[in-house]
Amino acid sequence: MRVITFNTLSSTNDYLKEHISAFDEAICIHALHQTNGRGRRGRTWKAKNGENLLVSIYHPSISTNARALWISILSVIKTLSDYDVSADIKLPNDILVDNRKIAGILIEHLRGKQKIIAGVGFNVNEVFEDVFLNASSLKFLTGENHDINDIRDELLGHFETLIQYSDAELLEIFKTQLFKKKIRAFLGDKGVVVRDIDENFNCKINEEWMSCDNLEFVPPLSEE
Repeated sequence: MRVITFNTLSSTNDYLKEHISAFDEAICIHALHQTNGRGRRGRTWKAKNGENLLVSIYHPSISTNARALWISILSVIKTLSDYDVSADIKLPNDILVDNRKIAGILIEHLRGKQKIIAGVGFNVNEVFEDVFLNASSLKFLTGENHDINDIRDELLGHFETLIQYSDAELLEIFKTQLFKKKIRAFLGDKGVVVRDIDENFNCKINEEWMSCDNLEFVPPLSEE
């Protein structure tokens, strides 16, 4: 996969959206720093200059938001596994280690162009002194600094391997990872447990299926 690296961008997703017509093949936009990084629902994503992995990926073979999300989340988890770090999924788009956020995914579907962008923010070398941020990083977990480009290339390698799988295969891999722990959420003010998830991101609560968008997820809980 071709990679273009910038010292600074407002947002890797925004850059790729603005220039998507220039790319017919798979592309990764990598910024060492973002001045206006963002996550889901417009939340701000802040990262120290040069200390974390900030990329946006376009691959022409990805045609659904769900597929983009499965591949992106699993790519991060497999990259962490390369360093003997076990991670959990907090729906809909966060990756946690010990209930602290280490990465987040932002999927954007370009309306009218039928193209999907996967943004990945992955905490690599930043150590968060503010405990209330509830964030973690690869450096914090391993005690070592890591080369950002090496982490990027490992993630992209996993991305390109996973893209070879069918939707059904990816969903099963995703669910196996997801349901290692009890998936908890709130439906209004009522606590519920998610029993299953389908390819359209509907969640099964008891015997009822509903959109995951109706739920407010909390960190997963060990079954022990």
